[in-house]
Amino acid sequence: MLNAFALAGVALVIGAMLPAQAQTALPPISSVGHGSILGANGKDVAPTRALILASQKYYIDRLLSQLPGDRQTQLLGQRARMSSGRAVVEEDEVYANSIFIEKLISVAKPADALAMDSINSVIVNQYAKMVRPPGSVAAVSGIALAPSAIMQAAVDSEGLKKKQQDSEGLSGQAYIDACAAAGVPVPPPWGDKRWKSNGRLQTKFILETEVAEVFWYGSKSPVGVCIALPRWKENDKKNVNVGALGIICQGNTTGTSCYWDNMKKKKPVDIPIVLPKDATVPLTTFGGGDDLIGGNGICTDCHAGENTFIVHPDSALDLGPILRPTKWVRPIVPKAWNQNPGPSSALDKIVLKEGEKSCLRCHNEKDRNRFPTLSLATLKYCTTILPQAVEHTMPPTDDDAPPSPRVPFDGTLRLKSPAYKTHVDALLATCQDTGATAEQMAQIVKYLENKWENPTQALQ
Repeated sequence: MLNAFALAGVALVIGAMLPAQAQTALPPISSVGHGSILGANGKDVAPTRALILASQKYYIDRLLSQLPGDRQTQLLGQRARMSSGRAVVEEDEVYANSIFIEKLISVAKPADALAMDSINSVIVNQYAKMVRPPGSVAAVSGIALAPSAIMQAAVDSEGLKKKQQDSEGLSGQAYIDACAAAGVPVPPPWGDKRWKSNGRLQTKFILETEVAEVFWYGSKSPVGVCIALPRWKENDKKNVNVGALGIICQGNTTGTSCYWDNMKKKKPVDIPIVLPKDATVPLTTFGGGDDLIGGNGICTDCHAGENTFIVHPDSALDLGPILRPTKWVRPIVPKAWNQNPGPSSALDKIVLKEGEKSCLRCHNEKDRNRFPTLSLATLKYCTTILPQAVEHTMPPTDDDAPPSPRVPFDGTLRLKSPAYKTHVDALLATCQDTGATAEQMAQIVKYLENKWENPTQALQ
């Protein structure tokens, strides 16, 4: 029976459902978050020009393969004419590819269109950082690249102008007002003295190459909390701005959350690492609501569960009871984003053997820590949040397991406490979903096979 499996066995079953080509067709860049790019193994990778061009080619090929032959021919003709009759410089090629990918997304309408749109934006912004020093980024047609006049004319002649931001939902001050009306605290301007530092994160949970410092703002009316997490390259003396600065606020009484980021309408918003004395940055400077579409990723792909924060016990993020809402959190985010379904019942009926331990000791209704309902719609939670947590931060250090040091990846997922393996298996197994695309299925299969011990173990 499928409900009595070992995790690796599930990977084998899913793999058997895929065509051979789908099992190996993994993208060079699988997702984005906090202004950085993640490889197929869920770890942050350094952007290079070769990686960006390879990723653009991957997504162009994948999107074209979903269209009928005559439509492929038509669209490829458009792309060819954009570069016809002249040598094309690399920046023009990256720009034209980004416009073309956006066109293909709108035509092919893949299931993960929003995620692909974010990847397309972030890799272009990463390319701009490589070819221009900080402070000199030229924003043209809504992205941080400056194509030549010839390339821009060619794009315009093909009717492939940069897509305008969807204005159906809330953004700007209207989004702030909606959050306030829903009982979510509105944070003070960034740099205001009401933001309190709780120290740097010592655990490099997702992005290993950046420093992250936790700032928080507590609100009594409405009751709730905001957390800001600026990230920057500590050893990069040329970098005067934070690489990413996300702000999440949660209303504890209404169980509602809102998100802001220094990415607005697909363009980075420069926020200095050190603000001038007495200077502040208004919340309206940040992107919020529909301004986040196509930006640094889909926030609720990772930020899911009974409360909206991803908290590592005994870390600077662990602010205690102030993080606990009285209701299951419902985010105010673009309607096509994950809406935090849950709570999960995946562990409720599992009978543990002697010596095995339960994640429900902490992740329960009383403690307001229940898991979200998982599927491949929450792919980043499945392939990044859960595996990283069970390796490095879960269970807390007051359990019988010592902290797990980060070691070079060698193909094995090292559980911080093996006594929880049955529950970890069950949680990750729920990530399979019959509505997933072949590529999504291939990604989870590849990830689990590479990360878990005994990948050839049969179903029990």
